[in-house]
Amino acid sequence: MITFKVELANVANRDGQYAVRLRITADRKHKRVSLGFLIAKKDHNPKGTLDKANWVRATCPQYHIYNQRLRERLELAHRAISEAKQPITLSYILEVVICNALTKPQSQQSFIEYYKNELINVEVRLTIKTAENYGVPLRKMIALLKEQNKKDLLFVELTPKWLKDFETHLLSKNAKNTVSKQLGYVKTIINQAISDKILSKDSNPFDGYKFVFEPTEKLKLTEDEFKQIEDLELNPLLRICHARDIFLFMYYTHGMRIGDALFIKVKDVYIDGLQTRLKYQMQKTKTYKDVLLSSQVLAIVTKYKQDKLGSSFLFPFLKNELNYLDKRVFKLEKEAKTSIVNNNLKKVAERLGWDIKLTCHIARHTFADNARKKGVNTYSISKALGHTRLATTEQYLKKIDQKSVDSVNDIYQ
Repeated sequence: MITFKVELANVANRDGQYAVRLRITADRKHKRVSLGFLIAKKDHNPKGTLDKANWVRATCPQYHIYNQRLRERLELAHRAISEAKQPITLSYILEVVICNALTKPQSQQSFIEYYKNELINVEVRLTIKTAENYGVPLRKMIALLKEQNKKDLLFVELTPKWLKDFETHLLSKNAKNTVSKQLGYVKTIINQAISDKILSKDSNPFDGYKFVFEPTEKLKLTEDEFKQIEDLELNPLLRICHARDIFLFMYYTHGMRIGDALFIKVKDVYIDGLQTRLKYQMQKTKTYKDVLLSSQVLAIVTKYKQDKLGSSFLFPFLKNELNYLDKRVFKLEKEAKTSIVNNNLKKVAERLGWDIKLTCHIARHTFADNARKKGVNTYSISKALGHTRLATTEQYLKKIDQKSVDSVNDIYQ
């Protein structure tokens, strides 16, 4: 007798999420197969069945996708068992039912469905935000299919002509750089399909395709402009003042990203001998940074840490009581508070009479540009910014370095 049970891993990951597994039992032997997604423990229904209750409760935002994925997997498994012409063993279940029975011939397999499943995997491996970015070209792909009166896109239809038509469709609605970025996401999904042996390397429509990004100017502040922001008199009780201060904080901590600055806690600042330092984990790369704090940033820390517990957030934007281990809570709060900071930075620019769009990320650009101007070497700037590759920093500086090129004219004077 063959039985299947949907269960959770024994141990949660660092975000408090549990991997969902399918336990297969045959001849009193068990084998657990990962299903490629994670959920909170409260979202699991251990009494779920194929024909009745769901395994993932509706409290999980993606319960419909996950349950459908489970249902399709089990239906195909049961069908393969019923059509088997040999004794069913656990080995047969694993090698034939779980693998082969789920793989249709390439001519019949849907690239759209594969893409949807990969979005779940991207969310598990990376972040919800990354999965959303990957989902944008998928939605546009589906919209194009609808315009063409087509219901699906099969792997066998992924040709260079399809890529050209899809690129033209995207360019009719978006700028070149946006299109190149979106096609990059599609290319990653196709490369994964090749890795999964669903698509052959010879059938990759991206062979010979080059992504072209048009040069863009990164806005940064001069030292005088930055000083104007620093000296602006603001009511310390208002959000416009908090937004200005977190902007200064990001600059003085070597171009820290807003997503990291919002989540800095009082306890992240520590004393090491005669030095005051800040240690935190960057969300984007998951690597740690240890920053020696200057007198300018120490003044900001002192201002905001008063009467706060070590577990409290340094800046008054986030609510301490929320569960930020929940990926969706984390994402929604980060996006909402980043928007609040940017809206108030816009007010700062208006008060100074500037006709520019002042945003959080300009603090990062300004730090990199000023560090370069003062002769700091590229390697040190790279480490300060938290880039994992020196080439990333070189490209980053290249986009904000036009004044350096213009200064060549000084030799004529």
